[in-house]
Formats: sequence, C-alpha cells, structure tokens
Amino acid sequence: MPSVGLGVWDPHIDSWLEGGSSVPGCLEAWSRANGGRGDAAPVLEALPEPWFGDSRRPAVVFLALNPGQAFLGRELWHQRQLLPDLQSRNGVFAQEIRHEDAYSRWARHFPDWTRWVSPGNTFYLSRFRFARDWVGDAHLDGDSCLLVELYPWHSRRFSAGAFKPGREALEQISEHVLRPLERMPAAPVFAFGSAWSSVLPRLHFIAQRRWSVRSGDALGQVRDRTVTVFQRESLRIVAEKHAGGATPPKSSDVAVLKEVVMSYPT
Repeated sequence: MPSVGLGVWDPHIDSWLEGGSSVPGCLEAWSRANGGRGDAAPVLEALPEPWFGDSRRPAVVFLALNPGQAFLGRELWHQRQLLPDLQSRNGVFAQEIRHEDAYSRWARHFPDWTRWVSPGNTFYLSRFRFARDWVGDAHLDGDSCLLVELYPWHSRRFSAGAFKPGREALEQISEHVLRPLERMPAAPVFAFGSAWSSVLPRLHFIAQRRWSVRSGDALGQVRDRTVTVFQRESLRIVAEKHAGGATPPKSSDVAVLKEVVMSYPT
C-alpha cells in the first residue's frame, strides 16, 4: 500500500469517479493556489494525477510540476494527432481505475502511452532515461521510479509565476507531497523547474549548496543552469532549473552534474 500521504487520494478520486468534484473540500486551498489563465488555467473536469510509480521503495523520485494537458477526447497530441478520451470520469484511465478498485493500485504503473502515440509520453520517458543515467543501470524499469506532482490538476501549461500557494496550501503540499517521501527508504530526489526552487524555501527547506553557470560553475551544456541542494530534516532534494522548461538534463550532462552534487556531503 502507498504511504498515508499519497494514499489520501483514493477516496477523493473514488468520489470524483461517482460524479463528485475533482477538488476535495479539504484541499481547496491547494487547488486555488494556481491562478493561471488561458492555457495555464486548471482543467478541473479531468482526473487529478497526484503521483505515479513505486510509492514504497522507489529507485529515484521526481518532483514534477503538474500533469500537463488533459485529453478529454477533443485535444490534439502536440497539435498533430487527436487522442481518445483518456482523463474524463468516463475516459480510459477512469475505467482502468474502476477495474483496479483504487487509484493507488492503478498508479503503481505509469500509463502506457505507446497505446496512442509513438514513442510514448516523452515527459515520462525523459525522466526514466535520466534515472537510468543517474543510477548507472540501463535496465532500470520506469515503474521503479516515483513521480509526485506539485499541483495534481491538469493544465495545458504550468505557469510558475501564477502558482502562489498560501500558508494552508503550503501545509497541504508538505503533508501530501513531501512528508510521504521522508517516510520512504532513502532515494535520490530531483525537482526540475523554477517553481520548486521557489516553493521549497517556503516549506522550511534550507539551501545547503548552490551551483550556477553564471557564477562560473561547470554544469554541462545549458548556459543558465542552476542546481541547488535543499535539505529539511532527513529529506534531501536536488533542484535544477533553467530557462525554457522543466526537462531533465540530457545524458551528456548527467555525469558532470552527478560529480558536482555527489561531491557535497549528505
């Protein structure tokens, strides 16, 4: 079974499947923290996707921003291909969750996007590739990773500037995203994207060490990369940010980053 903090979603998603709101009343502050508009507005009619993967003994943990664009039967994949209804309460994922009897059982495995697009969901694939590069295991299975979202509701794009969690929302993020990680066996934890670098200090994480290309540090081939090691109690998070998105470092940069990060004592 998943840890308590992640498993909190099972009854809420069950309620949504039966016609309830995708925003549990106890988590409204978290939902309201995203003030994005237009393409950045939350799609609250879609399935929340708070986490995927191994929630008990993950090999690598990824802190993501939000689940991205929802596909409700009318959206195009990268403006090219119409996808079926995947994430409405009558969509493919909802039917699979009903079959598994709980979100937490269904979410043990990342959805197999090769059923609809080739080569699959590049967001997940890029992180699986990074995990294999980091641990040095070319055969590491993607389901051995854990991915947890900062904001579990969909939007076409995530605007870090529009995400402004107040005290109550920060408490909920801490309880349902980060506290569960503290209870798990130690695994490397990575946060990609500028939003995490802003949120973690507000959650009492201390920036123990920071490297920046602009300060003259060698951090691979991205010209504006910043890497920060954050720590709160036993949880250590490596946060990386660069202009233009939240993609993980490419393979040719991983060895350089690993040497830098691992040189800092835990």
